[in-house]
Amino acid sequence: MYRIPEERLSPAYLKPEEGIWDQSYLSRALQQMKDSEISKLRLPPGCNKPLEYERWVQNLNTTMKGLHPEIGNYWTRLSSSAEKSYQMYLKELSSTRVSILPTENLARTSIEERIESRLKMMLTNIIPPIVIRQCDDRDDVTCAQILYRTMVFAGPASKEDRMRMMETLTTPKILSKPNEEIWF
Repeated sequence: MYRIPEERLSPAYLKPEEGIWDQSYLSRALQQMKDSEISKLRLPPGCNKPLEYERWVQNLNTTMKGLHPEIGNYWTRLSSSAEKSYQMYLKELSSTRVSILPTENLARTSIEERIESRLKMMLTNIIPPIVIRQCDDRDDVTCAQILYRTMVFAGPASKEDRMRMMETLTTPKILSKPNEEIWF
């Protein structure tokens, strides 16, 4: 089995049990993270939601990576988990796609739990309230789930996507075999 040399591991994985406060640079970055310094996602009526979301998320990616390498790495894992669930959501056209959520537990150490907690507080202040209300149905909502629901809210809501969904839901399915069943 290949093992990464300890000098190449991030500080969080060298001594994960020591917690966040033994790493002053990371703890300072978490304490100084202010919601006012991070741009809010604004989706005014009539705007191109997917385009505005992409601009916002690119800005957020740059900000997270600039705060601290550990925060940037965690944010990258978080956003890729949300993106993976969103791709599944786009491929699924049935009515069960509303149950798709990122379920991966990303916070593996106490440091990452602290980062998750701080990011969750920040996301609730910079994401539109309509998305946050959609997340209120779960007590244990994660940042990946909040970001995923933001992706669903922001797009793609093109005419073609809506027309394809309506056509799928309203067009009767033609059975190819006489014994094939239809599930509703």
